[in-house]
Amino acid sequence: MTAAETLYGRILDADPAQPDALHLLGVLAGQTGRAALGIDLIGQAMAQRPDAADAPSRAAAAYRRALAVRPDFATAWARLGATRHRLGDGDGAIAALTRAAALDPSDGASAGRAALLLRQRALGEREAGRLAAARGLLRRALALDPHSADLRFEAAQLAYAAGDRRAAEAGFRRTLALAPERADAWANAAALLDERGAVAAALTGGRRALVADPTLVSAWINRSAACLGLGRHAAAVAAARRALALDPACGPALSNLASGLRSLGAATAGAPLLRRGARLGNYDSERGLLSAILYDPTLDEEARFAEALAFARRRAPSVAPPSFRNDPSPDRRLRIGYLSSDFRDHPIARNMASILANHDHAAFEIALYPLASRSDAMTERLRGWADLWRPVDGLSDDAIAERIRGDGVDLLVTLGGRFDANRPLVAARRPAPVLVSAHDGGTSGLPGVDA
Repeated sequence: MTAAETLYGRILDADPAQPDALHLLGVLAGQTGRAALGIDLIGQAMAQRPDAADAPSRAAAAYRRALAVRPDFATAWARLGATRHRLGDGDGAIAALTRAAALDPSDGASAGRAALLLRQRALGEREAGRLAAARGLLRRALALDPHSADLRFEAAQLAYAAGDRRAAEAGFRRTLALAPERADAWANAAALLDERGAVAAALTGGRRALVADPTLVSAWINRSAACLGLGRHAAAVAAARRALALDPACGPALSNLASGLRSLGAATAGAPLLRRGARLGNYDSERGLLSAILYDPTLDEEARFAEALAFARRRAPSVAPPSFRNDPSPDRRLRIGYLSSDFRDHPIARNMASILANHDHAAFEIALYPLASRSDAMTERLRGWADLWRPVDGLSDDAIAERIRGDGVDLLVTLGGRFDANRPLVAARRPAPVLVSAHDGGTSGLPGVDA
């Protein structure tokens, strides 16, 4: 035993809680190969002086010295991780806690803390719009804590936000395997099923969500949408009314209620609901109003035109004319693009089938941009008539416009812009030199659309 150790021991005999002696004796123990004792003594010192400004820094230095002697000491890595977190060193904390969990698989606390720090960082990346980075961080968190329903749910939400519907659906299913009564996961899974056309399954999933939480507004919205898809319009109206009873300012519920009432023959009942949603700033209500006015016999064409122009003023971005790089050669094939959510057994597809089947492919190159993931036999027929099949479901309007522009489309046709899951505002981004709106029931109202 060294003279220093003897001195520290005497101090502690007189005052067993003396923090400086505990700390120095801990450092000494670490330097002489007794890492476990050193860590314990330093921990006692920090407990006695938690407010000391330099305590975390001194502790971190002590843990590093202990680990220099014994690099595989899991407890030291765990405490170093906690200390680095207190010092604001997020990267260092995650690295140390991850190392602790790897060295001691039974150390769920370190794995959980590292996963929590990664989750917090992922949230920041998502808020900044960096979805790929956020998803990568959550994958690391799930590797540490694979049984966390919260992490699974958030990873699924991120996948959906990034347009990865398959990963999102799988993520919600894994969430439910871990937490079978989680209402929000049932509701989101049901919404995805409805989106890809599995309406009956979506309705079943929606029921499970409402059994788990009858006050979940999104579940009532999903139920109303699924009922609309099945032609159960009265049930859709009832579900939308339940959503509005819980949240009177719910734009999607107002839109679904308007659709259901219109299908039940109340042609003029939808517009006031959609105007209410539009005043609340709900985009679906604003676009739904463009459809509702087509069925309202009290409106004339001037009123409908005014509504279309008002929508464009509110929603169409001011875009500087882009510089297109399309090949100017007069003898090349022109590339014509079609953008639609309805490349399936749908009136739009049935109207377009003969056009797509009879395009002159020696003169024109045909690109189809489907906005929905659902497919059927009609989808495959249309795909067979296309030179380029470019799914864009899940992308933002800006990203879709950029993809079309990057593909060198010469003329873009947007189909049924005001209906279904179509995206009329893509045209407002000027994705092609020539823009045509078709099968829309009236003018798009958007500046820059040529025909």
